[in-house]
Amino acid sequence: MDREERLARARAEVAAARKADGKPGLWARLPRGTWHVIAKVGRFLLELVGEAVFEVLVAVLAIGLFVGVLALVAWGFGVNPIATTVLVAGLAVLLVFGVLDLVGGRRPGRIGAILAGTGLFTVIWLGYVLAYS
Repeated sequence: MDREERLARARAEVAAARKADGKPGLWARLPRGTWHVIAKVGRFLLELVGEAVFEVLVAVLAIGLFVGVLALVAWGFGVNPIATTVLVAGLAVLLVFGVLDLVGGRRPGRIGAILAGTGLFTVIWLGYVLAYS
């Protein structure tokens, strides 16, 4: 027998002896709690990656909508500058109200007043645009 045959035979005997002693392999010997920890870490990493992908999609959508609004304002200013200026001023006022409501806290009846003002502004603006377009 040459050396390679003896090594192959020895390896086969060691493998047979390992199977014969009845001990399970390393992965089967890990305690049950270890498997739970491995599973929880895997779920955490999967959730982390999923949230990161979702945040990127939301950011891309928000930036796309902002660019779209800017493009519409630029187009509207070219078509009817007065109506577009009034619209932008109204949107700025609504944003300021929203920031004040967020920072200052909500008081009873404040949301209703903001919604009524928004509706009134929209009706007046649409009336102006329809009358002079």
